[in-house]
Amino acid sequence: MICTPNAKFIEKVPDYILKNLEEEINSWNFSRLDDFSEQRIFHKFKSIVYGVSPYAKSLGNPERIFNVIEWCKSLYPKKIPIWANLFAMYPNHRYPAHVDGLELHLFSNRVHIPILSESGSKIVFFNKENESWIEESYELYKGGAWEINNIIPHSAENLSSSWRINFVIDMIDEDLMNSRNDWLKDNGKQMMKFWHLDREFERSEHLNRWCYKTVIAHNSLYIK
Repeated sequence: MICTPNAKFIEKVPDYILKNLEEEINSWNFSRLDDFSEQRIFHKFKSIVYGVSPYAKSLGNPERIFNVIEWCKSLYPKKIPIWANLFAMYPNHRYPAHVDGLELHLFSNRVHIPILSESGSKIVFFNKENESWIEESYELYKGGAWEINNIIPHSAENLSSSWRINFVIDMIDEDLMNSRNDWLKDNGKQMMKFWHLDREFERSEHLNRWCYKTVIAHNSLYIK
Protein backbone atom coordinates (compact mmCIF):
# COMPACT_ATOMS: atom_id res chain seq x y z
CA MET A 1 0.00 0.00 0.00
CA ILE A 2 1.27 3.46 -0.85
CA CYS A 3 2.38 5.44 2.18
CA THR A 4 3.08 9.18 2.14
CA PRO A 5 5.74 10.06 3.09
CA ASN A 6 7.51 6.82 2.18
CA ALA A 7 8.39 6.23 5.84
CA LYS A 8 5.83 7.69 8.24
CA PHE A 9 6.09 7.77 12.04
CA ILE A 10 2.89 6.33 13.53
CA GLU A 11 3.26 6.14 17.29
CA LYS A 12 5.72 5.77 20.16
CA VAL A 13 6.20 2.13 21.10
CA PRO A 14 5.44 1.35 24.77
CA ASP A 15 8.37 0.21 26.89
CA TYR A 16 6.81 -3.18 27.58
CA ILE A 17 6.52 -3.89 23.84
CA LEU A 18 10.18 -3.04 23.27
CA LYS A 19 11.08 -5.21 26.26
CA ASN A 20 9.19 -8.15 24.75
CA LEU A 21 11.03 -7.74 21.47
CA GLU A 22 14.43 -7.32 23.12
CA GLU A 23 13.89 -10.43 25.24
CA GLU A 24 13.03 -12.38 22.10
CA ILE A 25 16.17 -11.46 20.17
CA ASN A 26 18.29 -11.99 23.29
CA SER A 27 17.18 -15.63 23.11
CA TRP A 28 18.63 -16.09 19.62
CA ASN A 29 21.80 -18.00 18.90
CA PHE A 30 23.67 -15.73 16.52
CA SER A 31 26.42 -18.31 16.08
CA ARG A 32 24.08 -20.44 13.94
CA LEU A 33 24.30 -18.18 10.91
CA ASP A 34 25.22 -21.04 8.61
CA ASP A 35 21.69 -22.38 9.08
CA PHE A 36 20.51 -19.44 6.99
CA SER A 37 23.19 -19.42 4.31
CA GLU A 38 20.55 -19.56 1.56
CA GLN A 39 19.36 -16.13 2.76
CA ARG A 40 22.78 -14.64 3.14
CA ILE A 41 21.92 -10.96 3.38
CA PHE A 42 18.51 -10.45 4.91
CA HIS A 43 17.77 -13.15 7.43
CA LYS A 44 14.36 -14.25 8.60
CA PHE A 45 15.49 -15.85 11.84
CA LYS A 46 12.09 -15.95 13.46
CA SER A 47 8.80 -15.93 11.63
CA ILE A 48 5.07 -15.84 12.30
CA VAL A 49 2.69 -16.25 9.39
CA TYR A 50 -1.06 -15.65 9.53
CA GLY A 51 -3.21 -18.05 7.55
CA VAL A 52 -6.40 -19.59 8.87
CA SER A 53 -4.89 -19.29 12.33
CA PRO A 54 -1.59 -17.83 13.55
CA TYR A 55 1.33 -20.07 14.34
CA ALA A 56 4.82 -19.41 15.58
CA LYS A 57 7.99 -20.81 14.05
CA SER A 58 11.29 -21.08 15.88
CA LEU A 59 10.45 -18.42 18.42
CA GLY A 60 12.11 -18.32 21.82
CA ASN A 61 8.76 -17.44 23.41
CA PRO A 62 5.75 -17.04 21.05
CA GLU A 63 3.72 -15.26 23.73
CA ARG A 64 6.14 -12.32 23.66
CA ILE A 65 5.54 -11.78 19.95
CA PHE A 66 1.80 -12.25 20.23
CA ASN A 67 1.79 -9.44 22.80
CA VAL A 68 3.50 -7.23 20.23
CA ILE A 69 0.98 -8.19 17.56
CA GLU A 70 -1.91 -7.35 19.86
CA TRP A 71 -0.46 -3.89 20.40
CA CYS A 72 -0.02 -3.41 16.64
CA LYS A 73 -3.69 -4.24 16.17
CA SER A 74 -4.55 -1.23 18.33
CA LEU A 75 -2.87 1.01 15.74
CA TYR A 76 -5.35 -0.09 13.06
CA PRO A 77 -8.67 -0.91 14.79
CA LYS A 78 -10.42 -2.00 11.58
CA LYS A 79 -7.56 -4.14 10.34
CA ILE A 80 -6.10 -7.52 11.24
CA PRO A 81 -2.51 -8.84 11.01
CA ILE A 82 -1.80 -11.09 8.05
CA TRP A 83 2.00 -11.38 8.07
CA ALA A 84 4.68 -10.74 10.66
CA ASN A 85 8.42 -11.30 10.72
CA LEU A 86 11.52 -10.45 12.66
CA PHE A 87 14.17 -9.38 10.13
CA ALA A 88 17.84 -9.40 11.06
CA MET A 89 20.51 -7.85 8.84
CA TYR A 90 24.25 -8.39 9.12
CA PRO A 91 26.48 -5.50 10.18
CA ASN A 92 28.02 -3.67 7.22
CA HIS A 93 25.57 -5.12 4.70
CA ARG A 94 22.99 -3.87 2.27
CA TYR A 95 20.05 -5.34 0.37
CA PRO A 96 19.40 -5.02 -3.38
CA ALA A 97 16.78 -2.56 -4.60
CA HIS A 98 13.43 -4.33 -5.00
CA VAL A 99 9.67 -4.04 -4.67
CA ASP A 100 7.79 -6.25 -2.19
CA GLY A 101 5.77 -8.37 -4.55
CA LEU A 102 3.31 -10.48 -2.55
CA GLU A 103 -0.23 -9.69 -3.60
CA LEU A 104 -1.12 -8.82 -0.02
CA HIS A 105 1.36 -5.92 -0.15
CA LEU A 106 -0.94 -4.07 -2.53
CA PHE A 107 -3.50 -3.75 0.27
CA SER A 108 -1.63 -4.01 3.56
CA ASN A 109 -0.22 -1.36 5.85
CA ARG A 110 3.36 -2.46 6.53
CA VAL A 111 4.77 -1.42 9.90
CA HIS A 112 8.40 -1.54 11.06
CA ILE A 113 9.38 -1.50 14.74
CA PRO A 114 13.18 -1.16 15.08
CA ILE A 115 14.67 -3.24 17.89
CA LEU A 116 18.37 -2.84 17.11
CA SER A 117 19.18 0.09 14.86
CA GLU A 118 22.44 2.00 15.12
CA SER A 119 23.55 5.10 13.25
CA GLY A 120 24.38 4.01 9.69
CA SER A 121 21.28 1.84 9.39
CA LYS A 122 18.70 3.20 6.98
CA ILE A 123 15.89 2.35 4.61
CA VAL A 124 16.14 3.83 1.12
CA PHE A 125 13.42 4.55 -1.45
CA PHE A 126 13.87 5.21 -5.16
CA ASN A 127 11.50 7.52 -7.03
CA LYS A 128 11.75 8.11 -10.76
CA GLU A 129 11.40 11.74 -11.81
CA ASN A 130 11.99 12.94 -15.38
CA GLU A 131 13.78 9.71 -16.32
CA SER A 132 16.11 10.01 -13.31
CA TRP A 133 16.04 7.99 -10.10
CA ILE A 134 15.99 10.04 -6.90
CA GLU A 135 17.26 8.40 -3.71
CA GLU A 136 15.40 9.15 -0.48
CA SER A 137 16.62 7.67 2.81
CA TYR A 138 15.27 7.45 6.36
CA GLU A 139 16.72 6.30 9.65
CA LEU A 140 13.96 4.53 11.56
CA TYR A 141 14.88 5.14 15.15
CA LYS A 142 14.21 2.73 17.98
CA GLY A 143 11.18 3.56 20.08
CA GLY A 144 8.89 4.35 17.17
CA ALA A 145 6.50 2.39 14.97
CA TRP A 146 6.83 3.32 11.30
CA GLU A 147 4.63 2.65 8.29
CA ILE A 148 6.54 2.29 5.04
CA ASN A 149 5.71 2.30 1.34
CA ASN A 150 7.01 -1.04 0.12
CA ILE A 151 5.41 -1.15 -3.32
CA ILE A 152 7.91 1.27 -4.82
CA PRO A 153 11.59 0.34 -5.27
CA HIS A 154 13.37 0.38 -1.93
CA SER A 155 16.25 -1.17 -0.06
CA ALA A 156 18.00 -1.28 3.30
CA GLU A 157 21.57 -0.62 4.33
CA ASN A 158 23.27 -1.36 7.61
CA LEU A 159 26.71 0.23 7.69
CA SER A 160 26.97 0.04 11.46
CA SER A 161 29.03 -2.51 13.38
CA SER A 162 25.89 -3.95 15.01
CA TRP A 163 23.00 -6.02 13.74
CA ARG A 164 19.93 -4.25 12.38
CA ILE A 165 16.81 -6.03 13.62
CA ASN A 166 13.25 -4.89 12.91
CA PHE A 167 9.89 -6.37 13.74
CA VAL A 168 7.74 -6.08 10.60
CA ILE A 169 4.00 -6.64 10.39
CA ASP A 170 1.37 -6.26 7.65
CA MET A 171 -2.13 -5.14 8.64
CA ILE A 172 -5.01 -5.65 6.23
CA ASP A 173 -8.68 -4.68 6.15
CA GLU A 174 -10.69 -7.41 7.90
CA ASP A 175 -13.52 -7.35 5.37
CA LEU A 176 -11.05 -7.79 2.52
CA MET A 177 -9.35 -10.64 4.35
CA ASN A 178 -12.65 -12.40 4.91
CA SER A 179 -13.83 -11.94 1.34
CA ARG A 180 -10.55 -13.00 -0.28
CA ASN A 181 -9.19 -15.35 2.32
CA ASP A 182 -8.21 -18.18 -0.02
CA TRP A 183 -6.47 -15.80 -2.41
CA LEU A 184 -4.53 -13.99 0.31
CA LYS A 185 -3.44 -17.19 2.05
CA ASP A 186 -1.66 -18.35 -1.12
CA ASN A 187 1.25 -15.95 -0.73
CA GLY A 188 3.59 -17.90 -2.97
CA LYS A 189 6.97 -16.48 -3.88
CA GLN A 190 7.65 -12.81 -4.13
CA MET A 191 7.05 -11.55 -7.64
CA MET A 192 9.98 -9.20 -7.87
CA LYS A 193 9.41 -6.19 -10.12
CA PHE A 194 11.71 -3.58 -11.53
CA TRP A 195 14.41 -5.98 -12.65
CA HIS A 196 15.45 -3.20 -15.01
CA LEU A 197 16.70 -1.29 -11.98
CA ASP A 198 19.93 -3.28 -12.16
CA ARG A 199 20.53 -2.17 -15.74
CA GLU A 200 19.68 1.45 -14.95
CA PHE A 201 21.58 1.59 -11.68
CA GLU A 202 24.70 0.03 -13.18
CA ARG A 203 25.00 3.12 -15.37
CA SER A 204 24.77 5.41 -12.36
CA GLU A 205 27.78 5.89 -10.11
CA HIS A 206 25.45 7.14 -7.39
CA LEU A 207 23.03 4.21 -7.47
CA ASN A 208 25.27 1.36 -8.63
CA ARG A 209 25.73 0.13 -5.05
CA TRP A 210 22.05 -0.95 -4.96
CA CYS A 211 22.32 -3.40 -7.90
CA TYR A 212 21.98 -7.07 -7.11
CA LYS A 213 25.47 -7.96 -8.39
CA THR A 214 27.10 -5.06 -6.59
CA VAL A 215 25.32 -5.88 -3.34
CA ILE A 216 26.29 -9.56 -3.49
CA ALA A 217 29.91 -8.61 -4.15
CA HIS A 218 29.87 -6.16 -1.25
CA ASN A 219 28.20 -8.54 1.19
CA SER A 220 30.40 -11.52 0.33
CA LEU A 221 33.38 -9.61 1.71
CA TYR A 222 31.87 -9.71 5.20
CA ILE A 223 30.18 -13.09 5.46
CA LYS A 224 32.24 -15.38 7.66
